[in-house]
Amino acid sequence: MQAEPALIAEGRQTDEPDVSAAEEHEEHLSGPEVRRRAISGAATDAMRGFGIRVLAFFGAAVLARQLSPADFGIVAVGQTFLTFGLFLSDGGIAAALIRRTTAPTRMDLKAFLWLQLSLTIVLVALCAVVMIPFGLIGEVTSVMLLSLPVSAFQVPSTILLERRLNYRTLAVTDLFSTVAYYVWAITTVSLGWGVWGLASAGVVRGVAGTIFLLVVFPPGRMIPWPSLARVRPLLGFGFRYQASNLLALLRDQAINLTVALVGGVSDLGLYNMAYRIYQVPLLLFNSLWRVSFPGMSRLVAAREDMRATVERVLGVVAVAAGVLLAPLAASARDLVPALLGEQWAGAAPVIPPVCLTIMVAAPVSVALVGYLWAIGDAGAVLRSTWLQIPFLLAVLVPLLPVIGVAAVGYGTLAAGAVESVVLIRAARKHLEFTIMPRLGPPTACAIVAALVGGLCSWSMSAPHFLAALTGAVVAAAVYLGLLAIWHRSYLTDAIALGSRGLRGAPRPGKTGSTEGSLSA
Repeated sequence: MQAEPALIAEGRQTDEPDVSAAEEHEEHLSGPEVRRRAISGAATDAMRGFGIRVLAFFGAAVLARQLSPADFGIVAVGQTFLTFGLFLSDGGIAAALIRRTTAPTRMDLKAFLWLQLSLTIVLVALCAVVMIPFGLIGEVTSVMLLSLPVSAFQVPSTILLERRLNYRTLAVTDLFSTVAYYVWAITTVSLGWGVWGLASAGVVRGVAGTIFLLVVFPPGRMIPWPSLARVRPLLGFGFRYQASNLLALLRDQAINLTVALVGGVSDLGLYNMAYRIYQVPLLLFNSLWRVSFPGMSRLVAAREDMRATVERVLGVVAVAAGVLLAPLAASARDLVPALLGEQWAGAAPVIPPVCLTIMVAAPVSVALVGYLWAIGDAGAVLRSTWLQIPFLLAVLVPLLPVIGVAAVGYGTLAAGAVESVVLIRAARKHLEFTIMPRLGPPTACAIVAALVGGLCSWSMSAPHFLAALTGAVVAAAVYLGLLAIWHRSYLTDAIALGSRGLRGAPRPGKTGSTEGSLSA
């Protein structure tokens, strides 16, 4: 039996004079429509991520010819402060508003906008006071942080669009602001602004993105209004949500610090290069993670059969994971030196165990983290995050002097296993579902395919690129062939959903609702 989720409408107020009844108008999406939008949204967000990375690559290539490594280092310091500023200013309240069963009113959104705007202004002022005495680094950081208050005006629109699962508007906004960033940066650096061109480009990106989003999405236009009574009930969930993200950030930094202290700077360089490589398949999973939360929230609110949804997500994501990860694991030994040179060959051993980690943990995480957040159990997600760290270090520290940087891969494997176990146990308190029939066959097929493809590439005396290509093709063929025999229903389901998502982003007008349906 599915347990009744403990859902509450946090901070719900009905006494504002400009709102009639308990909630403003919002699209009421059926289960099939939520699923359709989630599929298209994941495809749209993945293409957005790919497009932004392509723009970033070419933009950085142009800027690298005009700026020094020291200039990029100064901007990197500012980017670190900017990342933490974005993290601290949100407080997880946006996530709390996204997961609510009832639509947030304009007064709710105005109160949150007031809170975030106030926090960002305070953060900018404090950082300016602290950092400016440090000279150029402090001055550049202070300028970059000015984008925080400007970008705060995008948040109400983002919340409403995420609740509608309309990722096309968000994707176009991100692409537009990224283009504005690089056009401004390249132009001003060419005119002799130096590092200031790159620093000010961040502010231009915030202004361009905010203006664009408010023009194309009128319901997001609003003036901040102070009301602690409206945001206070959201803080409990919000803090646990943000704490999970903070611990994930600290976990990644713990890996870097441990590798540097135990293995040395060279090992850290190898690991960071491997990290850049396996971030490519993670593009897809990042999009699925992003869409999973609002999608699950809408399905829970509609009282859909969550067991069927969770099990289908597990199976389909596992199938998709193997398509990407088996070829990567099989070809890693030759792919790394083919792309980067022989001096980077030591980064390759990290990739296969990390691929196995993603193969097992990503489907569980995509299916269950969004569900647990949707029913308000952010504490379980928090536990799954902090418990990873001691297990990761327990494997990483003793293995690092023995097998080198490959120990990071086995450490992440231990961490992923712990995360999966905690998430499964927590979700089963609310919902009965099966794991192995959906996750087991794709994982077994991916392992066999990676081994066969790897053996083929290792046995060749051909150049690295040809050997890597052979290993990847063989692994993909073996994986798909085994799935067609053993797990055909989920293979065809994954193909159907993937093709459906690639046919285009959701069209909100099709449901009879429009962007302006929220009352003023």
